[in-house]
Amino acid sequence: NFVNHVTGLIEGLDPNLEQGGWEFVSSRDNGLAFAGSESTVEGWRVAANQRKCRFVTAVIFSEVMDHSIRHVKSEFEAPFKECASDEECSVEDFESDLVDKFKSEEAPWQGQLDYFLYNTDKAGDLPMKKKVKLGMEVLKDFDLVLEYGRHDFAEEISRVTGLWSDRGVKPARVSDTEGMVYSKDLVSKCGKLSAKNGDADFLDAVGHVYHGDLDFLYAQ
Repeated sequence: NFVNHVTGLIEGLDPNLEQGGWEFVSSRDNGLAFAGSESTVEGWRVAANQRKCRFVTAVIFSEVMDHSIRHVKSEFEAPFKECASDEECSVEDFESDLVDKFKSEEAPWQGQLDYFLYNTDKAGDLPMKKKVKLGMEVLKDFDLVLEYGRHDFAEEISRVTGLWSDRGVKPARVSDTEGMVYSKDLVSKCGKLSAKNGDADFLDAVGHVYHGDLDFLYAQ
């Protein structure tokens, strides 16, 4: 159980001893839904501070279209490799298959806001606008709110923790360095789904509140 694991790590810290190093944990694949976990996270922070340790929470999002394409490529990475190894299958065939999947009721990728709040690809019962508002409320408990392409996650973590490596950080996936050309129809469908599930408005709000995307308006 992820919650018990993290709680055990913190409770195992001795406040009378000087702590060295950092412990990194990720909730991405461990079932922590932040819409209902604020008290749990705050409890961890209080417990760590009582043991004279820092507790840092960080989250990184992607621009809506970038996330959509990355998730699709990740979701279908195996079938695409099989397709690419088949002389009978072209990139156009693979893209056509993706367009067909977008025509179905089940979108082939998880929205960032739904995943962040509920840790599931099934949208919650909240109306979209209220869901965006809830997401922004939950973010107030995070120390680092980052965006892929705008920030280097590894560098930001190094800045906060003081850790450093001369080996650099390798891309997380092959899809981070390789590109595909997507049809106008597919891009349009991605954009409509991002607007429907709240990702578009949520990422706009994140950019405005945390990264000063509209600061130029106040400078005029």
